[in-house]
Amino acid sequence: MRTQIIDELRKITKEEQILLEGNRQIDKELYQSETQKKLQSDKYIIDSKKMKRIDFENGTVTGNILGAALPMLVAQILNLLYNIVDRIYIARIPHVGTAALGAVGICFPLVVIITAFANLFGGGGAPLFSIERGKKEEKAAVQIMNTSFSMVCASALILMVLGMVFARPVLVLFGASSDALKYAYPYIMIYLIGTLPSMIAVGMNPFINAQGYSTMVFGYNRSGCQSSA
Repeated sequence: MRTQIIDELRKITKEEQILLEGNRQIDKELYQSETQKKLQSDKYIIDSKKMKRIDFENGTVTGNILGAALPMLVAQILNLLYNIVDRIYIARIPHVGTAALGAVGICFPLVVIITAFANLFGGGGAPLFSIERGKKEEKAAVQIMNTSFSMVCASALILMVLGMVFARPVLVLFGASSDALKYAYPYIMIYLIGTLPSMIAVGMNPFINAQGYSTMVFGYNRSGCQSSA
């Protein structure tokens, strides 16, 4: 009888130890999870400070608008300067500069069409994205951004294929002469190869601005101009 009682006590002790170990494991996992969340939160705060994120929920309306608009304005000026300098260099090519510059001008409508499709999904999706973020509907906002990104990528691939197939007749339709065509055709084919990254950069910039990282957009434009130069 005494032996049975001792065995029962041992079983109870083992069960208690198992329960204790299980509770310790649960506490350890909870602690690790909370620590990881805190580290991620601290990292997000640090990254936000480094990238100078604009907090649209606080501050004055005028200050937030200026903080978002000024970096975008500078980025657009950089793009314009890059285009001007690019054409200056093309025009100064010996013997063929005038024809090459005319060829670039003929390609410009195609570039505008590609940019328009990027703005269609970027400029159209970003306000809806901002509205859902303002309502604290993060899942809906992410879904809108993912849809816009998918549409940008799909339209980029379609435009690239169509452009490569019909580039020559379209350039002739825009008024390219035989002399200009031999410069315009290679130029537009090279541009069409970069249609996907170009449209992603243009189409997704409004979503970056909508989250308050307008200085990041300025940095992307500056690095793009520097690498192109």
